Amino acid sequence: MRHTFRIWNIMDQRMGDINELPAMLRRLSFFILTITVFVSKTTAETVLLKSDDDFIYKLTFDSTLITGSLSTYEYWSKSISIINKADSQLVQTISTPKNHIAGRHILLSYYTFSLFRIEDINFDGYNDIMLIQSFDTLHPQNIFYFSWAYNNKTLKFERDTTLDKIIQPNFDHDKFLILSSNLLYAPQDQIWKTYQYIKGKLTLIEIDERKIITDKDNNYNSVSNTKTKLIKGKMKLVEVTTDYSLKEY
Repeated sequence: MRHTFRIWNIMDQRMGDINELPAMLRRLSFFILTITVFVSKTTAETVLLKSDDDFIYKLTFDSTLITGSLSTYEYWSKSISIINKADSQLVQTISTPKNHIAGRHILLSYYTFSLFRIEDINFDGYNDIMLIQSFDTLHPQNIFYFSWAYNNKTLKFERDTTLDKIIQPNFDHDKFLILSSNLLYAPQDQIWKTYQYIKGKLTLIEIDERKIITDKDNNYNSVSNTKTKLIKGKMKLVEVTTDYSLKEY
């Protein structure tokens, strides 16, 4: 059963007792909530909460103010706790792999949502867990994730490495496709990849690549677009176009 979510961003909340949260959160179908407990002026433990129809997901991580900075922190995730929404009982605790992220406090706005995602990653109708493992500091939208897939037989979330090397995966649940976008040299060169599960195996089925062409003086000349598709089990180049219409890029 696929869930439909509504989203709230509730930043920098001050909660008295975290044990009171499940009763309150049962009224929300989906949410993002951050709670920061400051251990000292430079160190804090932060809790990021999300929910779907069945579970509350609690990500706990430490953040430390980078020496010499007033607003840039380093983050290390510690654990993900899964709580049954029906009875508020702890179902599972996941010790997360070591990751390290540097950024402004709680990775405001876009990164708060991207840091920790609840998605059906394998199109089996059950939500799964995604946790950011790293991103390219030059192009921070190039994000990699750790994933845990829900096993409806064991009723547990199990580590799934299928998506570990796919950049910024997004999911088309109508067409059962996984889409990846890799920004190489912003805003010029970019690669889009499309994946599909074929006989249970995630398979690359299409690559679209855009490349900026420059002349010998490194001035803009044109945009080259190429498309490669999986045909009879092999990736084959099916289209090449060149766009000269833009004077500047």
